[in-house]
Order: sequence, then C-alpha cells, then structure tokens
Amino acid sequence: MNLKEMIEKARASRTEQVSAMERLVEQAETEGREFTDDEQKTFEAIQVEIKSIDTRIDRLEQTAQLVADNAKTVVPKDDNDVTKATPSGIVIQRDTKRPKVKGAFFAKQAHYLYLAQGNAHIAADIAEKNGDKDMGAVIRAAAAGADSTTSGWAGILVEQEMQDFIDLLRPMSVFGRVPAGSTVTFDSTNSIKMPKATTGTPGGFVAEGGAIPVKEGAFSSITLTPSKMGVITVATREVLARSNPALETLLRDMMLRDTAIVLDRRFLCSTAAGSGAPSGLFHTDNAPSAVAASNTSNAADDAIADIKALQQAMYTANVPMGNLVWLMHPSKKLDLMNLRAATGSFYFRDELRNGTLDGIPVLDSAVFDFGVNNGGASNIKAVALVDASLLVKGQGISPTMALSTEATLHMDTAPNSDILVPASGGKSLFQTDSMALRLTWETTWRTRHTAAVQYISAVNW
Repeated sequence: MNLKEMIEKARASRTEQVSAMERLVEQAETEGREFTDDEQKTFEAIQVEIKSIDTRIDRLEQTAQLVADNAKTVVPKDDNDVTKATPSGIVIQRDTKRPKVKGAFFAKQAHYLYLAQGNAHIAADIAEKNGDKDMGAVIRAAAAGADSTTSGWAGILVEQEMQDFIDLLRPMSVFGRVPAGSTVTFDSTNSIKMPKATTGTPGGFVAEGGAIPVKEGAFSSITLTPSKMGVITVATREVLARSNPALETLLRDMMLRDTAIVLDRRFLCSTAAGSGAPSGLFHTDNAPSAVAASNTSNAADDAIADIKALQQAMYTANVPMGNLVWLMHPSKKLDLMNLRAATGSFYFRDELRNGTLDGIPVLDSAVFDFGVNNGGASNIKAVALVDASLLVKGQGISPTMALSTEATLHMDTAPNSDILVPASGGKSLFQTDSMALRLTWETTWRTRHTAAVQYISAVNW
C-alpha cells in the first residue's frame, strides 16, 4: 500500500467515525434527552479516535509532500517516455532511453539488425519500440532507397553520428591524426579538380631601375574522386545477443580498430590507385622518389643525416612546410630515443618524450609497416616527413551498415575475390555461429605539391 492509498484509507475511517458521532447526537436530540453514560463514553471514544486519525493523516500528508519534493520531474520529449508512480502515488514522467555511448551509432544499428535477422524494416520497428525513434527513422530511410544520404533530417543525423565516429577514430588512426590542409565533400559531384604545384615560384631582389624577373610556376591539376572503403567486423552471436551499453562500447571499439587498420594500411603505402582505392601517400601521385638513406655504419650519424636530408628535400623544392609531421613505426622512435653521443648523453630522448623531433610533431603507429602495406615482407624501417598543409582529404557518402549470419568470409586483409572458393583462412559464419558487420563509407586523399611528402624507405639506424 502506497502513501496515497494510506491517506485515502485514513480519511475514509475518519468519515465513518464522524458519521457514528452524528448518529449518537441525532438520536439523543430526537428523543429530547441527554446522553446516557454509555453514549457519553462512546462519544468521547469517537472524539479520541478522530483526533488520532487526524494526527495520522497529517503525518502521512507531510511524508507524501516530502517525497514529491524530492522526486525530480522529467518533462517527456516524446512518446518514448513512460509514467511511473512514486510511493506517494504521485505520477512522475521518466525517460527510458539509455545514456548515449559516443560513437556507438553503428554498433546500435548492428544490434537492431541482428535482432531482426537482417531485415531492415523489422529492425526499424524494434528500434522504435525500444524508444529509439531516431535510429528507427534512419534504418527506414536506408531501407527505402538509401535516402539517409540525402539532405533530409535522417541524412543529417547520420552525418552527425559519423562525426562522433570519426572523432573517436582520429586518435587511433594515422590518417585521422594527420591534419588536412583542406577537406572537400562530394555532395553533388563525383569528382573535384584542384590545382597542384610542381615547382615553386621564388621571387628575387632587383637593383633600382632594374627589370623585375617574371618567373612562371609550373602547375598541373589533381582530380579527387570518392573511394569506397569497406570494413567487416566479425562477432559471435552471443556477443550480439546482449543489449546494454557495454555491448555498444565493445562493438564500437571493434569497428573503430578494424576501420583504423584498413584505412591506415592504404594511406601508408606506395600502391597506385586501383580497384576503387586511392593511391597511397608514398605513390608518385603524392610523393617524389624516396630519399636515399645515409649509410656511414654509425647509427647516430645516419639518423642525423637522414633527418636533415628529408627536410632539405622540402627546402629545395620550395615546399611551404606549413604543418610538418614525422611518420614512423614505434620501433624507429624507440631507436632514436636510444641513440647516444660519445659522452653517453641521449641525442633525441628528451624531445621525443615530448612528442617532437627537431621541433616537428611525431606520429608513430604499428600499422606503418611499409612492406606489409605494399603487399610484401615486413619493413618497419621507413621514415617520412609530410607537409600536412598540402594534404587534401575528401569525404563522400555517409557510411552504411549491413549484417550477415550466413556469408563465407576470407579472413585476410587482402581477401580472395572468389568468395565461393576462399583460400586458406575461409570462415563460415553459419558454421561458427557468428555475425559479420560490414561498414562502408567513402573517403579519399591527395597532395597538392609533388614534394609535400618526403620519405626514406629503409633507414640504417
């Protein structure tokens, strides 16, 4: 029994006592007499009982008021909010939505698709019944002709959620951490043409009355087209069957990790554009030939010479050098930190601990395996210097999510194109009771100067 019911019961009891008192008085008045001794005792007993009931009602009402004051009323935003009665019987509106897990939009989408066994329309119904109207609308828009990529509100929501995903991807990915000098979006076009400098246009001083030289810079152009990147993350049915914020965080982190690896392997390679993929950062589309590595048989001397040579190559080519970053494998950073002078002092340790080398930020990543990224044997000895101010990044269609429980996958970063007869590493989702989550979205990149990327493919230190 809650407080409201207790108060109502006490008031009903008081009403009964007052009625009994009224009957005693009416009977004595009707007969024109005073109370008998028994009637007087009954009347006085009723007075005591009413006083006791009044005290109890007052106590219950004060308690109910305190409970009401302590309860925080939440104004409902939509039909997802439900009502809940407090112990005092007061109705409070409460929001049943779970706290949002940043960047977990696609993980939630995958979970709803799993519950619907891949049927987008059923997944949308489940999302809406779960109180997630925004997700339901996005799934419905995608199922009805990919309208989530238009300028409608569902598309805008996807873009906002994608930005959360990219914000979380940035610290995990070299591509995300290298700042772009400019960013373009392919909203209503499939290609964008931009000028690209092939030589600098230095000026000069002239004597009084002398002729000022006219120097023509050489320019070409680059054409950016969106490239579709696809990432498949495999999870067991047991994982996807759970529904709580921990699941959303787990799936989000799995997808972020897999996306970062796929993106960086392509970004940090020298492979030519093809098969829908952009050319790597170290391909001749974006960079000149590799700078020769120093080889004096003295690691410290070679490191110092290589650092100088990469910067000198940019100076010579008149690269603006507006936003430089070093790229290297963590093992090379460690090697630099342990280089000592003859006196025993470390050349670069203190500076590298602060994240810079020769005053330039250092980005290190285990994915920067120059050999593996190019489809060969491991080579973690590459070191690069990039002028990020000349890097252009492009963003295309917002990402889409799909789920399968029956596909056969080739578990490889360079999968066999013949899915029906996979090479070693084939995996049947049906046989292993697993789910494959496929995330696809469009991105690309190019540099706007032929010398904006300088690198050594294999240092000797």
